[in-house]
Amino acid sequence: MNIAPKNAPYSLYYYDKAALQKLSKTDLETRYKEIEKLPDSEKDFAYNVASLVNNLTYYSEDDIQKAIFLVFKGDATSILSLEFEDAKGNRITSVSSSVSNNVHTYFFNDPIDPDIKLLLNIESIKAVKNVPFVLAGLDLP
Repeated sequence: MNIAPKNAPYSLYYYDKAALQKLSKTDLETRYKEIEKLPDSEKDFAYNVASLVNNLTYYSEDDIQKAIFLVFKGDATSILSLEFEDAKGNRITSVSSSVSNNVHTYFFNDPIDPDIKLLLNIESIKAVKNVPFVLAGLDLP
């Protein structure tokens, strides 16, 4: 399911265990033949999802219960970071994460609560930007 904000220049898809297992029921050869039939603009995304599905075998059942799998499609350069909160608004920090192409995987200590919230920190023209700088070798009055 696409969970990106409306009118964003990208799509962000969340894949849970059930969605990944459903996709994994198609055999590898058939999956890649179907991808080759897609328009070029869709192939990269489809290959990224196929890679995620293929790598599912490397995760234990416990790992999958404690992981969030996200796949970006389109221009996501405006996203500065991703953060997670529980239902009470407390930040949840992942114990590890990995990014491969446009596939982002976040691992947590505990199983994922269905009420978890994803926060996207997005660059905006209206945003205040802190730009660190140093004035070196400049005599000031």
